Order: sequence, then C-alpha cells, then structure tokens
Amino acid sequence: MNESKTKATILITGASGFIGSHLVRYLCPDYLIIAFARRTQKEVGLAANKNIHWILVDITDEQKFESAFTKANNEYHIDYIFHLAAYYDFGDQITSDVYEKTNVQSTRQLLELAKTARIKRFIYTSSLVASNFPEPGDLVYEESELDATFPYALTKQAGEEMVREAAQY
Repeated sequence: MNESKTKATILITGASGFIGSHLVRYLCPDYLIIAFARRTQKEVGLAANKNIHWILVDITDEQKFESAFTKANNEYHIDYIFHLAAYYDFGDQITSDVYEKTNVQSTRQLLELAKTARIKRFIYTSSLVASNFPEPGDLVYEESELDATFPYALTKQAGEEMVREAAQY
C-alpha cells in the first residue's frame, strides 16, 4: 500500500491563503493533505510534495465544490476538515451577498458534505474581527462575544452557529 494512503487525510479549504498555506506546509510531513484553493500551489510558494494534492476550486461554485469534495473523499477518505476559506474585504466595499455566498452558503454546503464523509473532526476558523475590538488592555479570547456588526463578522457568526448546531448531531 502507498505510504501516503496509510496517513490520516486532511482537507484544507482556503489552502492558498496566508494561514492555509502555512497550515499545509506544517501538516504535510505527517498527513495526506487535500488542498482546496483558488490559486496554484506554485503561486503560493509551496513546493511539490507527495503528501499534498492541490485542487483548484471555487467554493462558491456549488456544483464544482461538491464534485471536488466527492472525488477527494472517494479517492482518499477525508478524516479531518480545516475550513479556512472565507471572504474578507479590507475596505468593506463589497456587498454582503459575496460574504453570504462565500462565508455562509459554502460553509453550509461543506457541513452537509462532511456528514456524508463521516469525518472525525470539522475545524471551523474565523478571525478576531468577528468580535468588536476590546478596550485597551483587554484581549479577544475564544470565549469573547461575537458582537461585531459588519458583513464579514455577521457571516462568520452565522457560520459559527451552523457548526455549533452540526456538532450536536
């Protein structure tokens, strides 16, 4: 049996982003990585590696997203998912529809797909900007209230709630 087939398989959405590319690099020595990304592995600066299977896919294209997920799961059986993919506009000039489609609808679809794959763990990520910035001298913690009210924050809060609900099943 191929050595990479005996390793646990991790799907990372948003693999071409800053955190995603670093997570791929960190995990690939010990795990088989299925990297869903919008940019190529070369553009991200990740060298070819037998433990990295890079798949270019736009998670907002429901049909292609489902097809890529199903193919990856059928070929490698996904054990874990790190859902890093999200939309954020530093100027908040984009309508909330883009946030909704990327951060909410795609998360909902991935949670449904994860049910069929019987994964062991689904890790959902956000950033500290889902919460209002704290008073000087205070910090944002895992338990901090998700109380920011701009499009990114609201859609990440919705995703957080969906994941919490899915975890009960």
